[in-house]
Amino acid sequence: MLSAIPMATVCEPYIRRKAIRHLEKGRVVIFAAGTGNPFFTTDTAAALRAVEMNCDVILKGTQVSGVYSADPKKK
Repeated sequence: MLSAIPMATVCEPYIRRKAIRHLEKGRVVIFAAGTGNPFFTTDTAAALRAVEMNCDVILKGTQVSGVYSADPKKK
């Protein structure tokens, strides 16, 4: 686990090089504490980290009762 907010007794600080090294070793990397800045959503942090890690896709789970091919909240 890598955190945008220092929590030395819980996890490592987020450093891009360190995250890439963990991924290269086949480890699962969990990004914690959003961006570390106020007023940014965790969705923003997910998109930012995905770009930094050169991810191909972001999968976002939210409060819906299944998997949909379109927005279930639109009528």
